[in-house]
Amino acid sequence: MNKALASVSALLLCTTSVFAQGVFDPNPTPKKDAPAAPATPVQTPGQDPAAPAAPQEFPGPRGTKITFPTGLYDEAAVPAKQIADAIAIAKAEDKRVLLMFGENFCGFCVFLNDVLKNDPNVAPVVKTEYVWVKIDLGQKFTKNQAVAEQYGVTLWTPRPDGTSLGAPALCVIDPATGRHVAVIGGNDMTAKPMTMSRVFDENKIFQFLMDNRAASKNADTIFSDAKSIAGRDGKPMLVAFTMPLHEPSAALGAWLTRPDVAAALSNSAVPVRIDTERMTGGGDLLTKINGKATLPPLIAMLDSKGDAIKDLAPLTALPKTDGEIDAFIKNLAKANPKLSDADKAVLTKSLREAGKPVEKK
Repeated sequence: MNKALASVSALLLCTTSVFAQGVFDPNPTPKKDAPAAPATPVQTPGQDPAAPAAPQEFPGPRGTKITFPTGLYDEAAVPAKQIADAIAIAKAEDKRVLLMFGENFCGFCVFLNDVLKNDPNVAPVVKTEYVWVKIDLGQKFTKNQAVAEQYGVTLWTPRPDGTSLGAPALCVIDPATGRHVAVIGGNDMTAKPMTMSRVFDENKIFQFLMDNRAASKNADTIFSDAKSIAGRDGKPMLVAFTMPLHEPSAALGAWLTRPDVAAALSNSAVPVRIDTERMTGGGDLLTKINGKATLPPLIAMLDSKGDAIKDLAPLTALPKTDGEIDAFIKNLAKANPKLSDADKAVLTKSLREAGKPVEKK
């Protein structure tokens, strides 16, 4: 056994109760709904009985330390709401939902979280293709087992090959159906051999995410469908161009997906969001509408036929200052005089919250 593997083995041996809960146990024992009462701690000489025990630390990813509970999972969150909210965002952004099942006394969850958040190949895919949600299973898997089973994460139920997934586990949901399309977990994604610096196989995780991302859409088709609706309803079009991993684009996208914004815009316009990198032909459509090559973000107001409205120049950023916001709202009203005062107020308030405008002096 080499030194790295010996270190991992030592880590597993000294942290069995928190690291090996279903992931590496081929025959896990189902846990009851209520956790067992904790054992009475042994008081060392001179220790204050009322003083909390010092937190235990274990080696973590990239030279960090793991302290339990980790705080990765929101133990007060309601999974049904977490998933419903994520599905709504995924629909608006043409993404899929990525569920990560685990708990705050799972050391391996910390390593998986690091891969999803920091690996140079995996992290961009998570950010651009998925809405990532962490579902708490409770210490020793005493919570939300039915939710896990509903989405194909078999904690204790053997799969056809006789094994159980355990946790951490990843599940991809198609927002169009609300159903899971793929699951990976347990030994299916651990590195072989496992070392202190590589607990999970980031290449397997990357391929899993790439294989199960949403299919690419055609920007011209999206635009054409929106133009048909605009012509039918006699509404102008608000076309927003964004691109992944670009902060100004992310700010624009987050604003557009707010429920209050989407409702207010839809009352008087047909909002269209084009991702220039994830949609086929997105960059060409941006050049066509803008009249010259440029990069997102860009917001263009078009008439019901999809043509530019005179004197309404495209915006190259989300309005931030009071002056920019006022001008944007006036342009919306110019494009469609039916924009109500109530919707103007909603959009103004949302832009101030999103952009944190500079106070007028």
